[in-house]
Amino acid sequence: MYEIALCEDNPIDEAEILNILDDYEEHASEDFRVKCFRDAENLTLSILSGGYRPDIILTEIVLPGMSGTEAVRKISEENFSCSVIFITSPCDCHDYALEAWLLKARQYLIKPLTYHKVFDALNDILPQRDYLVIRHKRCLRKIPFSDILYCETRGKFQAVITRSEEILVRMTAHNMKRKFFVAPSNCNFTDLGLTYLLNLDNVNMLIDGKVVFDGGKELILSRRRFQKVSHELIGMSAKNNLPRD
Repeated sequence: MYEIALCEDNPIDEAEILNILDDYEEHASEDFRVKCFRDAENLTLSILSGGYRPDIILTEIVLPGMSGTEAVRKISEENFSCSVIFITSPCDCHDYALEAWLLKARQYLIKPLTYHKVFDALNDILPQRDYLVIRHKRCLRKIPFSDILYCETRGKFQAVITRSEEILVRMTAHNMKRKFFVAPSNCNFTDLGLTYLLNLDNVNMLIDGKVVFDGGKELILSRRRFQKVSHELIGMSAKNNLPRD
């Protein structure tokens, strides 16, 4: 169970962040307990005098009264440490970037917040999981990301094709793609529109419009999708072969 302190004075932004955290909790199979604050004074008081011990502080910087950065500084001075994610608007981002860095913030997010921004920030802080979690036949299944060849949209269902099996789950393509936001950063999945999500790490060869995976399974793609996969594999190869200092 992870304790998250959310300090945001705008109720609309607060609701949006809570929705994103709910989605992350579901897709990553983490357990969160979120405590909301509308001002930094109450956040600081809860931690320094009330015994509240969050694992993560997610706070807007510009708040009524005490700022989010001032609150984190006061908390740090009392030898309490936790991971901090600062949030700010585009017009304020340059004013507080250095201060956030000096306070050793793990992430500095600029509004508007998106699922991808928040998911990436949490992935940077929380222990990364190397498996996809889906509900299949009334059970939770853990499928290693490394075993997945590709996902395919089939009407109202998503087919997860692995090295050894095909798993069909009732889910939208949008929700399936969100689950891959929590994949470790060293995984290389490419999004081919609404139909396919393909694991480049398991591609053995490309030939005549077909993707051939390790183990021999094949996937026929349109010319446009085939070209995208080809370009991304070339980019991966070039990146992996860069000289190191």
